[in-house]
Amino acid sequence: MNIKILSLVFASLFLSSFAFYHDASAQEIPGWIKNNAAWWAEGAIDDTAFLQGIQYLIKEGIMIIPPTEISGTSESQEVPEWIKNNAAWWAEGAIDDGTFVTGIQFLIKNGIISVEQEKPTETIVEPTDKIYDVIIIGAGIAGIGAADQLNSQGMDVLILEAKDRIGGRLWTTYWDEAGKSVDLGASWIHGTTNNPIAKIANDNGIELFETDLDNTVTFGADGEWLTDDQVVDLESLYEDFQQYVSYKEDSPGADVSIKTVEENFISSRNLSDGQKEWLRHMISMDMEHEEAADAHDLSLKADIGKPHLGAEVIFPGGYKQILDTMTDGLDIRLEHVVSKVEYDSQGVKITTDKGDFNAKYAISTVSIGVLKSGDIEFSPELPADKQQAIEKIGMGLMNKLYLLFDDDFWDDVTYLHYVAKDQQPQWEILNLNPIGAPILLAFTIGDHSRELEKVSDEVIIAEAMGILRTMYGEETLEPIDYLRTKWASDPFAYGAYSYSHVGVTLADWKAISSPVNDRVFFAGEGTTMDYPATIHGAYLSGLREAANISNLN
Repeated sequence: MNIKILSLVFASLFLSSFAFYHDASAQEIPGWIKNNAAWWAEGAIDDTAFLQGIQYLIKEGIMIIPPTEISGTSESQEVPEWIKNNAAWWAEGAIDDGTFVTGIQFLIKNGIISVEQEKPTETIVEPTDKIYDVIIIGAGIAGIGAADQLNSQGMDVLILEAKDRIGGRLWTTYWDEAGKSVDLGASWIHGTTNNPIAKIANDNGIELFETDLDNTVTFGADGEWLTDDQVVDLESLYEDFQQYVSYKEDSPGADVSIKTVEENFISSRNLSDGQKEWLRHMISMDMEHEEAADAHDLSLKADIGKPHLGAEVIFPGGYKQILDTMTDGLDIRLEHVVSKVEYDSQGVKITTDKGDFNAKYAISTVSIGVLKSGDIEFSPELPADKQQAIEKIGMGLMNKLYLLFDDDFWDDVTYLHYVAKDQQPQWEILNLNPIGAPILLAFTIGDHSRELEKVSDEVIIAEAMGILRTMYGEETLEPIDYLRTKWASDPFAYGAYSYSHVGVTLADWKAISSPVNDRVFFAGEGTTMDYPATIHGAYLSGLREAANISNLN
């Protein structure tokens, strides 16, 4: 039997995702690989699955295989039993890495396995005089939706994507330890009624799972369930606050933050410390976690968007299934980082780290965060009203921490809520056990989330587990694996999604979506007043700009 250690594109992308989230260093062998070694020795996984882990160690420089002369290839030779024993002992810590490497070197030398080097990526040489009909910057749902529409009309469309994958802030990865696909970016279809994403899912037989947002349990700061009477009091207090917000919103005067309104409400009602904690919790869950921003940044007066009608659903198989329905036939260039967009009455030129590209029109679908960063230069400069809108519209931050357990120990509800003490940051915890694995998904937002991006995996897990232990005490299990995101640190996103910062006006939202000289168009969730901060809003904005370009021809 000749076994090859694979390092093809799929394996490389899959394994590199582990490297990113577990942050393996040259001194640390990820636990999942040692688990694989033990399972391989027991026959629970096949040779290929285990050897992919060895390829990972070699590729990352964690395991160094000394040069060896291959004595031949044997199609019939099996992996010797002593090597499988070594794998089991290595997983248990009974033998050191060097002894284990000796066994792998034996397999290579005898031709039982072979280490394949990755083939260099083929470079596409672009004719300097080629002019596309449309170049789209960004292969997220807005860019792909626009490209799919324009492509169907016979236009020559090119998508330039900075990342090594499509999707943008829509990012599905396969979590090997959990045996599930999970979404590291967007998760929900917000309202399935008359929603184009829901229609795509239904038309293509993509499984959806409804999340009952009212099916919750709430724990107080002492770790005890809130009684029915306490929940009624909490809801009544928040209804009073919402009426206060509506009154202030309609009152004349300058825009203020939701935090200012919160403080004024507390002063006007003379609330107890316990009531203040309850109110803070409700504002965080209903407003801050919805907008991915802190109350001191959220505008009172710039409430935009249409209501979301219908069910709130997620994808057990991952959101990427939606993208996969519309990418056939599209020309998408990955790892093309755009640095400059030049435009005039004749067309546009896009400068990337792989060369220049020319087109009649361009659609920018990059995030508000990227526009704010100035990483992409526009020449001539964008109009003053658009620059002002970019500066004023907020880029929110929401991060995810997935925790995988051997079994569930929590309540069989959709959300686990915890009323944090002394104005501490509020976590929101979603129960994913109903989709087939004992997983809790914890959300953080705003400044708290930004600070957590700077700490180690151990620190953020400890903070989340501290909350769970307060809630469930001795019943709490330790996680066996985890995934985390760092969207603010992503140079091709700089956050999660847009929100109305204090001082933003409706004119700013209109300016952000306006085309420039009918040459450069703008799409993405941060350019829609109807459904901001949603996948269907982003998708519809791509269709909007595709239609705008079509109408010019």
